[in-house]
Amino acid sequence: MKVITKNILSNDLMKESDAICFTSNGVIKNNGRLVMGAGVAKLFRDAFRNIDKEAGLLCKKNGNICQIVKSIKFLGTSLHIIAFPTKQHWRDKSTVYLINQSALRLVDLANKHGWKQVVLPAPGVGLGGLDFNKEVKPLLEMVFDDRFVITFRP
Repeated sequence: MKVITKNILSNDLMKESDAICFTSNGVIKNNGRLVMGAGVAKLFRDAFRNIDKEAGLLCKKNGNICQIVKSIKFLGTSLHIIAFPTKQHWRDKSTVYLINQSALRLVDLANKHGWKQVVLPAPGVGLGGLDFNKEVKPLLEMVFDDRFVITFRP
């Protein structure tokens, strides 16, 4: 696993990747859209039209799990957008349990689809309230291999 400081939605990072992840929760609004009102989730909601609606439908159908929400063509390559749950409710603190479950499922997805690079924001930190070096990084290092890139905003 690599850790870098770069905007997850930068063109060069998206072009080099097979999948990019947004951290998520399991709250679906009355209109069927997943709550994506802050942090990285909001960046994705603003960048990809109706991603919150598509994520809400999938969360309702499959539960609050790590899953492919959308596949797009980006600069001639296929790019998969992944929901990576870190918490059940947007008001809650992220849990290492859910991050571990999401990480294991993300590895399964990468293996199944033959992805060579998967990028995700540092999960559970920031609005999630966890300490990356003490709580999150040791867990991810046990699950992720060198295909996985963790980003921090510059």
